[in-house]
Amino acid sequence: MSNSLVLTTLLTSLVLSSTALAETKAPAPKAPAAEKLDTKKMASTPAAELASVSKFFVGTWHCEGKVTPAPGVGKTFNGKGNVTWALALDGFWLGSTSEGEKVAGMPLATVAKGESRVTYDRTTKTFVSIGFSNRGNYGITTSKGWEGDKLVWSGTTSGLMKTELRATITKKSDTEYQFLSERMEATKWVTGSDETCKKK
Repeated sequence: MSNSLVLTTLLTSLVLSSTALAETKAPAPKAPAAEKLDTKKMASTPAAELASVSKFFVGTWHCEGKVTPAPGVGKTFNGKGNVTWALALDGFWLGSTSEGEKVAGMPLATVAKGESRVTYDRTTKTFVSIGFSNRGNYGITTSKGWEGDKLVWSGTTSGLMKTELRATITKKSDTEYQFLSERMEATKWVTGSDETCKKK
């Protein structure tokens, strides 16, 4: 028997056997119906989940701590700066603007500046953050929201270096939080910054 005939016979038997199995199998159970979302309401009313997170952050905070720039930029230094959080775009986003202060040991002539936007994605039930800076880098991260006193973000950053990114905000009190950012370098997490922020 030629190779092509053997292959044809094998394929035919497989088709016939699968057809026979299909005929004897009980019908598969129906998948649960997808949750119906009220898009009109969603488009006119900000997510309550965002409001619960925003309540803590809205305002201006002063932050201080160790900052380790991306590889090749400079050495670790004691950073200082301010970040202001405010609701934006009719309350659908929580926005931040941050600006460092000139301190000894800064590796670049200009201070770091950044902006971010946070929203709640009701289709995936996750928080989404998009951040970018005056260094040309940007990051996109997601979070489940507050888990106890921690808010953990994970995702990717690019622009200066493309890598995994993780940020953990730990609430210390109504007027203080710790901000720890980490990036993946050569299969291990490296601290980018470890700062304490206090509300002004």
